Amino acid sequence: MSEHDPFEAVMARLRAGDEDAASVIFRRFTRRLIALARTQLESMTRTQAEIEDVVQSVYKSFFARYGRGQFEFDDWNDIWGLLTIITLRKCANRRTYHRARRRDARLEVPWQGPAAEGEPGWQLVDREPTPLEAAVLADTVNALFRGMDDPDRETVSMILQGYTAEEIAATRSCSERTVRRVRSRLKERLKRLYADPGA
Repeated sequence: MSEHDPFEAVMARLRAGDEDAASVIFRRFTRRLIALARTQLESMTRTQAEIEDVVQSVYKSFFARYGRGQFEFDDWNDIWGLLTIITLRKCANRRTYHRARRRDARLEVPWQGPAAEGEPGWQLVDREPTPLEAAVLADTVNALFRGMDDPDRETVSMILQGYTAEEIAATRSCSERTVRRVRSRLKERLKRLYADPGA
């Protein structure tokens, strides 16, 4: 099947789920949709891969809804008009997503590379702790556990693993208030440790 086949024939086969008909639509509009998405997202310096993801999402919505009989078209211009609307909406959603508080691309700082000697600069941090950092962490945890009874140790261990007060209370069969008291004592002990490492 090609782009030169009659419009009605392509649409009939598309409604029947024919992949060749879907390919005709894809070949006919993809380049224009990518150009449209790029104009909508270029201020956010999104990658080509992300722009293509938007276009794929547009086609997914279009084909699914056409297959359910939600659209009727008279010609190729009708299809282009609908694909344009879907693309603009998806780009608007993508901009909203990226401008959310923690993902705003406008707040990104470009990587400048290593700073010259004597100048402040960014340092890339490995996700894994160095042997020295691991040893310091182990010493700190041991110091925190020193003098604690077993129930408090278990609670502190869960706090350090990131469990919420509600999750800890349910697991330990105690009240959230008890967990918060242990957390408060933990903070005070940490403050003392940092103020006096020999404590």
